[in-house]
Amino acid sequence: MPRRRRPDLGRRSQSNVRRATSRVNRTDDQRETDQENSRIAMSELRSLVSGNEVNRLRMQQVRAHQSQQQQARHNEIERIRRRSASVILERAAFHYDPAIDYCADKSVTIHLGIKYVSAVVQKSN
Repeated sequence: MPRRRRPDLGRRSQSNVRRATSRVNRTDDQRETDQENSRIAMSELRSLVSGNEVNRLRMQQVRAHQSQQQQARHNEIERIRRRSASVILERAAFHYDPAIDYCADKSVTIHLGIKYVSAVVQKSN
């Protein structure tokens, strides 16, 4: 019995067939141009990553030379900045950040509805 034909989801779409056909019909010059463009894009991406790495290492060196008092002052300033920053409360309950003081926001009201609930369990005979 022949195998049942299954849908080939995502593999044989018209756009994929068109792309494959155009790749096959490219000339050698077009392929070389595409490869060169790809090499240039990757080298630019690597330079961005290395630039970010250089900045990170520079900040790490600066922090290493700060005194403890300067670090404590910097940390306190950061805490104050985080507390006073406006908070987007949409879906905030799903991304709780303990560093943010949610009570400080004027649109937030937090109260305890029920402090204690006593349950009575009755034994049925």
